[in-house]
Amino acid sequence: MARKAEIKSMVMVDLETLDTTPDAAVASIGAQAFTVEGMCGDSVEWVVDLPEQDRLGRRIGAGTVRWWMQQSDAARAVFQAPTLAVADALAGFTRYVGDVAGDRKTAVLWGNGADFDLVILRSLYDSAGIVPPWEFYNNRCFRTLKNLMRKTYKATQPVPTGLVKHSAKDDARGQALVAAQLLRVLPE
Repeated sequence: MARKAEIKSMVMVDLETLDTTPDAAVASIGAQAFTVEGMCGDSVEWVVDLPEQDRLGRRIGAGTVRWWMQQSDAARAVFQAPTLAVADALAGFTRYVGDVAGDRKTAVLWGNGADFDLVILRSLYDSAGIVPPWEFYNNRCFRTLKNLMRKTYKATQPVPTGLVKHSAKDDARGQALVAAQLLRVLPE
């Protein structure tokens, strides 16, 4: 990881999906730009067209659909929201990353799990035939950061109130708030 002084704006990514595999259908993409000092603006979200993803061969798992049925009305509202075509959602995300984090070589993206958010998002880019706005070597894992700094992470809990659990933009914001706190105290 870059030293704290070298880190500019980063992007925390959270996906809401309909499976847990790399080729999962993506209901929404949430993002929050942040630095070690704190948040850079508001979190954003792109709700992605599911029938189009089905035609692209993206996976929808029965177990995940059942899981969604048990979530709050506020979380499930994503399935009633207006959607964007896959290319349009990815174009919006690409513009956002470019605006807040720089080009493909400098953009640092965080996801909650080394094998989840960023892997699935990169696979969605591949399905659409679009180049992702970040290089694989700039993937960062929020789950690993939390585990490495377990005591400090527990001290930062609970995540700020008013955020909807399993809302991509709210989860991205909550995770970015905690990541910024952890990165501020990360030994160099």
